[in-house]
Amino acid sequence: MSTDHMHPPLAPDILLAALFDTLPASRHCNGLTLASGTLLGHPLDCFVLHGSDCTSTDHAALLEFLTTARTAVRPLIGIFACGTAADEDGHLLERQALLLQQLATARSLAPYLSIVLTQQTGPLAALAALADLTLVARPTGSLALHGPNAVLQARALVFDADALGGAAALRHQSGLATRSCRSTLEALRHVRLALPLLSSPQSLGPASAAKPAQALATLLPDTRNAFDCRELIDTLIDAGSLLAWHDDDDLAVATGIARLQGRTVGIVSNQPRQHAGHLGLAELRRIERFLQLCRIRKLPVLSLIDTGGLLPALPDTDADLLATWLRVLDAWQTLETPRISIVPRLALGTGALSMGLTPATPRHIRIEWLGAGTQASGTFADAHPTAQQTGPYHLLTAPADCPLAVHTALDLLQA
Repeated sequence: MSTDHMHPPLAPDILLAALFDTLPASRHCNGLTLASGTLLGHPLDCFVLHGSDCTSTDHAALLEFLTTARTAVRPLIGIFACGTAADEDGHLLERQALLLQQLATARSLAPYLSIVLTQQTGPLAALAALADLTLVARPTGSLALHGPNAVLQARALVFDADALGGAAALRHQSGLATRSCRSTLEALRHVRLALPLLSSPQSLGPASAAKPAQALATLLPDTRNAFDCRELIDTLIDAGSLLAWHDDDDLAVATGIARLQGRTVGIVSNQPRQHAGHLGLAELRRIERFLQLCRIRKLPVLSLIDTGGLLPALPDTDADLLATWLRVLDAWQTLETPRISIVPRLALGTGALSMGLTPATPRHIRIEWLGAGTQASGTFADAHPTAQQTGPYHLLTAPADCPLAVHTALDLLQA
């Protein structure tokens, strides 16, 4: 196991050398290093915030850099290895507000990935969290609006930075697209995996699936026994192309991006191994955030639905569950990219709607396996399978024919 997380963050030049194809020309400004070069042949801009303080002057230099990057429309990597923000000239807050605007605009034009190596609070945490994917190095990296000292002073409560904004807290409580990494180098490796998927979403030509289609005939149990959704995903996507957007396996929904016949797609899948695919507040937040990524990056979405509904909420969270569920429905309804929904067994009630189950249209093709079905309420035991197709965009297929049906559907949607 790599142990570089036990030491202070690597020097900026070392980080840049590990990230870029060749060591790029860089510019230094107090606690800020700026660089432009190539990563796996893709033009790339990068900034590194480092040192004990990130000054207002550093913010001004980063603002100028982002303005140029937005004009060039290149992917952006932000590495956060700094301490607190220092306002030496009285303009820090104004510059932070402008930085948030610039980063939000830059992200709408090109991919933005961030790596968090140290504790980040306030606007600096927001700058990192705006990314399509945020990689948090444990145990030193965290993102929170307020640090432990502020919480102690305001509420007389004691929490460490990891409890407030470590990778586990971020992915369970916020839905932010975060992966925890054991080291800085592991975070850099994930950047090298994610950037080509986001930067080159168009077809790269056909490729073989990770698992043969014949495996689908025996993958799913006849009963409500759990199965691993990743095994189903592997029969559909190009071999070796899946990048999970979260590194945990304890929620009932999985998200990621992958290649499907050479094209980048977003994947939202129930994970029946957890709560039999029932969705709670953490799962809904994850879906909402991931659909935002697919909308901004204009990615087709492949949704795998195997759920019995929503998990009943406790009284103090029921209103939050309802509000989040409504936002998820709105995110599906306003998504303009093509969609393919697959129902291998059964999709029930509010959980199915949370996974994007809507009537099939020319922009949304629904594929159901023979024997599968959908139902507004009830249980798996008393549900009835779909008897026939309801239109040209609603398909019934045998399990082994599902990959071919998905590939055909994607061709139709992309035509």
